[in-house]
Amino acid sequence: MASNISVARQRSRIKRKIKALQKAPEAAYVRGQLMGSGRELAAMQRRHVPRDSGDAYDSIQVKPVNGKIAVRVTAGGRKTFYVRFIEFGTRNASAHPFFFSSWRLMRKRIAKRIRNSIKVAARRAWRK
Repeated sequence: MASNISVARQRSRIKRKIKALQKAPEAAYVRGQLMGSGRELAAMQRRHVPRDSGDAYDSIQVKPVNGKIAVRVTAGGRKTFYVRFIEFGTRNASAHPFFFSSWRLMRKRIAKRIRNSIKVAARRAWRK
């Protein structure tokens, strides 16, 4: 019975540390690594997008997600709604994949960078 109490205390202690990690300065380190990965992904997508007018190239953006430790890489918009047609093709035009093919190429590298940054942040926060 006594061991259950200590396990419960340890679990609550770990939960408090994880919650504190999200608000700690170490979270800024993880956000920075995510932004860097997002910029790198966007740069690769820009290298592969066909450039007829340059609008599709300019529509690729990296934005942080408010309130979360996350980054969103987007392409397209009101003026460049046709980016999906470039990526997937149409009945009359062949596909020129640039968005998801770049993601598939960089997925492992980005995941490794995120894992390592979380480990570093957790070590820093745990020492406090």
